[in-house]
Amino acid sequence: MQSKIMFVDDEKSILAALTRIFLDDDVEIYTAESGLAALEILKNESMDLIVSDQRMPEMNGVEFLRQSIKYSPNSVRIVLTGYADINAAVDSINKGEVYRYIAKPWDNNELKATIRGALEFGRLRKENERLLKLTKKQNIELKDLNANLEEKVDEQTKELRDMYNKLKILHDNINKSFMNTVMILSNIISMKKGAASLSFKNTSKLAVAFANKFNISEKEKIQLKIAALLHDIGLVGINDNLLNKAFDSMNSLERIEYNKHPIIGQAMLDSIENLHDVSVIVRHHHERWDGEGYPDNLSGEQIPICSRIISIASDYEALMNGTLMPSMFTSDEARHFIVENSGKRYEPKIVAVFVQILPAMQRKIEEKPEFRISSSELKAGMVLSKDILTGKGLLLIHEGVTVNKTHIKSIIHFEKSEGKKYDICVSSKSIQS
Repeated sequence: MQSKIMFVDDEKSILAALTRIFLDDDVEIYTAESGLAALEILKNESMDLIVSDQRMPEMNGVEFLRQSIKYSPNSVRIVLTGYADINAAVDSINKGEVYRYIAKPWDNNELKATIRGALEFGRLRKENERLLKLTKKQNIELKDLNANLEEKVDEQTKELRDMYNKLKILHDNINKSFMNTVMILSNIISMKKGAASLSFKNTSKLAVAFANKFNISEKEKIQLKIAALLHDIGLVGINDNLLNKAFDSMNSLERIEYNKHPIIGQAMLDSIENLHDVSVIVRHHHERWDGEGYPDNLSGEQIPICSRIISIASDYEALMNGTLMPSMFTSDEARHFIVENSGKRYEPKIVAVFVQILPAMQRKIEEKPEFRISSSELKAGMVLSKDILTGKGLLLIHEGVTVNKTHIKSIIHFEKSEGKKYDICVSSKSIQS
């Protein structure tokens, strides 16, 4: 069944642009030039997804989306907003009226990926509600069963077990979708910063390797992984001219602006449910062991341990891609810099672990068995050993995914649209099997 998407904007040109983006997709598009006109449509047609501009005469986007709940309660809602209206959009997300916001001007690929994710979120939510209702129904029937009808109890137990397995799979899929979203967002931040596309992923891998050497819970490891991927999310809120400039090359005024990004990052992540602890880690990843860091001049163990870990992991990557110092360091030069700053920038105990684990991690990367193949050679069941990026650097499919037919079609489609072949690396084990 086709998904129904409604776009609401008082500018016809924007509605036309949004419609064109989805011409090749199997979706049914509705448009309206005002909130009132859209509500009239919703009286007769329920939507899977509603995307509304924030600034419209008579009724703004947030108010329209709030009223749309009455007519289309199961729709996923997204608001298009300029920078000046982000606070209103974030407030609506916190109140549960809006799924998320998309900032203007948008990138077509990013917008398309976000809308696909929203439709998938809505589908999973509906399926979850269906399964929960079915579970309640089964529980009621169980209460009515006669204790002597052992055979019927066994049948019901089997159904409940199957239901539990389905719910578990659904829960796992939601978690995977969340991490996929984090990976895509991390890639977008990396593209904006102008750093190597793998920089944040390498930071995350190195940070998790640190965590395995310390007494950190599994929950904290997950928080650390997410924080490492999103530690520079606040860069979206500073002047673009600073993003391609090494920190040590900035003047005092530029550093003052750049140093705001951990605070901006915390504010952005605090607006997302269950990411408060992650936002605290992000706020403090530029603090220093000697108290000379920012934004709060914390020192020693006042700094959260996950922030101390990310500080070393991210600086190591930044040294090698030239975003910390004016020139790019080699791996050995970056390691020497970290060691020299033990007790100043970095906690000595973590530096010692860094020196211990770095050679093993480098060997693991160098010895990683993989094959480079073309999209025509790609088969369902193969496991990607590297991210597949579009020509613009947008993450298409991330490392570790077991490829299926849908993935292959998507890769071929993007290759045709861009007129180039992608660099595809797969695990040698998946080819042998």
